[in-house]
Amino acid sequence: MTETNCVFMCDNEKDNPDFPCDIHLYENVQQQTEITPIKTEDSFELEHGFSHYLDSEIIRYYCNNCNTEFTYDEVLEMIGEEEE
Repeated sequence: MTETNCVFMCDNEKDNPDFPCDIHLYENVQQQTEITPIKTEDSFELEHGFSHYLDSEIIRYYCNNCNTEFTYDEVLEMIGEEEE
């Protein structure tokens, strides 16, 4: 399979027009993490250990360059091949 460089093609006004959309996924992640009690000088603390991923819930897709929220389908529609 050949990979092609792709970008998000968005016509929204951008904070920095020299750069394409910078889309991030915001999600809530549920995980289970081991903890170990430790004593430091005269107090107790918890040390975090190995984490098990349990589940996640997609909250939104957000572009930091045009300050816009998108749905999954809208993000897919914006994908285009990068011009050389």
